[in-house]
Amino acid sequence: MSFRKNAAILGIGFDDGQFSAVLVDGPVHRRAQGTLAVDPLTDDPALVAQELREQLAPLGRLPRRVVVCLPLNRVLTTAVDVPEMPADLVAGFLRLQAETEFLLPPAGMVFGSSGPGSEAAGPATLMAMALEPYDNLRRTLRLLGWKRPVVTVVPVPLAPRPAETGGVGASLLVGPRWVDLVVCGQTGIALLRRLAGAVPDSQWPQADIAAVAGELRLSLGQLPSGLRARLGRVAIVGSPEPVRKLQAQLCASSVGGLEYDCQEMAPDTTVLARAVDLASGQVRNQELALTLAPLPATSQRRVWMRWNRRQLTWAAAGVLLAIGLVAALGLRQQRQLHHLQSAWAAMEPRAQAVRQILGEVKAREPWLSDQPLSLDILRAVTLAFPERGTVWTTRLEIKERTKVGVSGKALNREAWLQVLDQLRQNPGVRDLRVSQAREPADGKAPMTFALSFTWRTPSSKRDAALEVTP
Repeated sequence: MSFRKNAAILGIGFDDGQFSAVLVDGPVHRRAQGTLAVDPLTDDPALVAQELREQLAPLGRLPRRVVVCLPLNRVLTTAVDVPEMPADLVAGFLRLQAETEFLLPPAGMVFGSSGPGSEAAGPATLMAMALEPYDNLRRTLRLLGWKRPVVTVVPVPLAPRPAETGGVGASLLVGPRWVDLVVCGQTGIALLRRLAGAVPDSQWPQADIAAVAGELRLSLGQLPSGLRARLGRVAIVGSPEPVRKLQAQLCASSVGGLEYDCQEMAPDTTVLARAVDLASGQVRNQELALTLAPLPATSQRRVWMRWNRRQLTWAAAGVLLAIGLVAALGLRQQRQLHHLQSAWAAMEPRAQAVRQILGEVKAREPWLSDQPLSLDILRAVTLAFPERGTVWTTRLEIKERTKVGVSGKALNREAWLQVLDQLRQNPGVRDLRVSQAREPADGKAPMTFALSFTWRTPSSKRDAALEVTP
């Protein structure tokens, strides 16, 4: 989305309670900076509008257009790979991916994307947030007089320029308490993430720098291989002291085997730089990479309010004709259904008899089957039991061709344990479980047992079967 070239515009950025704004009107740049005691996304719009009005008072008369840059920790981001498809289908594909990736209902989500436009394939970045905080921010901006505010995340001027970096560029944007990673390819932003190693204060402890290095290594590893191979340099943008410390740590750790360049700015101006570059870029008519907007929904406007009486008459006649056709088709369908029901009533007894026979055949199929699987199971059970009658089965059941249940009796516990050990040594017996092993109280009657296992043909037998199969 872009604004009319050379039109006055106000850029606003806020992050962790810091507020910055810049008004760009041709060569005139007026800036305002401070702290916010309220949250523009969750607090009452009237209170937020009042505080923003006081913060923006030094800028004088405000322009009619505004663009707001949200912090990365207030949105959800993910990266997807767009396959080859016609260019006019890319937008719909990205919207469908957003509905799939983010755990938000489509009607309660705002969405933005940066990815292939005219090109058919490549990496893309999806961004979303809940509709409620987005509407809260827009209500605040409407109270300040802006009817069509634009909400984005990363302004294009702060993002790396791929044309100057061999097709792929990356930047680490260092704030007072956060570090943002932006990776751009020829088709747009490929990766956008706030690294988890955010620092608690401006002292930049060594442990936090190490955490940023670890998160950066993991994030770069998630880039597509082709995109990662073309990435050679990373720009570190921020205040001098943290930028130098972070550069030293990344170079010492050899994170990604990349080169790291410092782009220093005055302390505590990172958020202000976002607003300045955001507004300046829009005055130069640059496109925004990630702009939030609700997903397209079905229009709720009543179309017939735009029709005249003659059109309504023809429409009503068409509706009545359609109703008559539907009724006629319904009557014909009822007659066909009645005829089919009569035919089924005549053949139902024979069908029930055939169904019963098929059920009995299926129940006895494992016993009558000559398939190798059933024979292998019976052979394994037979080999596990002794030739003499010290242990015998009273019930053998095969379900779903692989699940086997065995019940039986044994004259003594030692003989039964030998049978159990033989089954465990069989390579085809898996998941052997004993569900019952009961010895008689008088010590004279045979003990009873029940076990189950899953049969899986050993790999050697499967290979042999494949070799003999014509």
